[in-house]
Amino acid sequence: MAAYAAGFLAYSGGQIPRARALLTYAVAEFGRQQRVASLVGALIILGLCHALSGATDQARDCYTKVLEITESRGESVGRSYAQWSMAVLQWHSGESGRATELLGEALTRPARLMDDPVGTAMCLEALAWIACDTGDPERAAVLMGAATARGAAASSRPISLPNLMASHVECVRVAESALGTAGFAAASQAGEDMSSADAVVYALGE
Repeated sequence: MAAYAAGFLAYSGGQIPRARALLTYAVAEFGRQQRVASLVGALIILGLCHALSGATDQARDCYTKVLEITESRGESVGRSYAQWSMAVLQWHSGESGRATELLGEALTRPARLMDDPVGTAMCLEALAWIACDTGDPERAAVLMGAATARGAAASSRPISLPNLMASHVECVRVAESALGTAGFAAASQAGEDMSSADAVVYALGE
């Protein structure tokens, strides 16, 4: 557990090589001890570290293991976070369609099957990034507003990990540039004013 905690702190602080080493050790130990919940968490963060290091295949392997573990146990929270992580990886690889599909699956689980505003906020935020990339700045602004509201409900930011803040900042820049300051603010406020259920319906295009 000490290696896991230290690895997460290293990841949050941008010390990716150190984080990878610590989390690789933690994953091996949790697997040996059959501590499944801890193993799932460590694999997700290790996957993010691999992705940031350009080791896409290793990142995908981590997320795939989590999906296999959680599917076999009927566990939803870890599965949703792994789907979110895999979606971000796919998006960075230029596969926006598959990323959107994964986020839709991940969003459905935390938003409708359990009370997980943080997971919901993360999915909404990632969908906003994709909307920016695919030329829909208004949708991106609405989704970011909805993500902000869900994060506020949990006293958290939609994306609190420093290594992912650049995507948020860029999305805000692109959307505000396209919509103008007033237009961006109005669209973002529309998202903030949505209920959690309405935000999910909007995100899923239902």
